[in-house]
Amino acid sequence: MPTLSTLFDTFSDNLALYKKNCTGHFMCPLCLRTFPRDRIRTDLSKAHIIPKRLGGRLWTLACKKCNSKVGTEIESCEAERAKFSWALSGDGNETTRVRVTARNQQGDVVGPVQADLGARRADGDRRLQLYLKPKGSNPKALALLNSLVSGGPPASGTPRT
Repeated sequence: MPTLSTLFDTFSDNLALYKKNCTGHFMCPLCLRTFPRDRIRTDLSKAHIIPKRLGGRLWTLACKKCNSKVGTEIESCEAERAKFSWALSGDGNETTRVRVTARNQQGDVVGPVQADLGARRADGDRRLQLYLKPKGSNPKALALLNSLVSGGPPASGTPRT
């Protein structure tokens, strides 16, 4: 794993090729502010280019403010998107939490249902699986979806598709 100083030197040298007045400085790739070498420890941090939990192994520097913001906003959204894709691929045991809105025959919202959604491969086919969760779900909506999933007649109508 590269050190802060090694990353600073590499990116500073590259920046100097394009901006002569930035020799000995690092430019945050997110906010484009420049930082001199003496602010490495106070203002800069190592950042994964692709989040580590998604298999990222490449590093860059970023200012601490941007790195924190990217980590909480952008990377968490990207991790959720990747988890959703893995859950639907059917290649593993991944599931993702979803919120399903149940509607009756008239199209009225019965309520939300929490569920885990995943896909499994069986006999060469990929099959979606929905695991309904009672906790955090509307009881009437849960009963409606449960009856639909189990193949029985719906308790109070069928959801619109």
